[in-house]
Amino acid sequence: MGFYSEVDHAILVEMEGEHFTVVHSGTEKQARTLLPGVPDKQYVENFKKPEKSKKLKDGESYYSLQAHIDMINETGNEIADEWQI
Repeated sequence: MGFYSEVDHAILVEMEGEHFTVVHSGTEKQARTLLPGVPDKQYVENFKKPEKSKKLKDGESYYSLQAHIDMINETGNEIADEWQI
């Protein structure tokens, strides 16, 4: 049994090996976003043991909940205005 939610922003947090990832979108994942420029997934930084954090490629960044909320707040009204009935 499962469910799908009809929302503009839904993330999925999962383990990938020994690292946590946040999935923003994907055809096989229950995640979606309307935010432009957000990668399909981001790794979560290990704050307890930073040396154990996933090594990122150039241009990648760790997931930040505050940054994500700020992006939603900045673009939320623009998106809502486009889809308002």
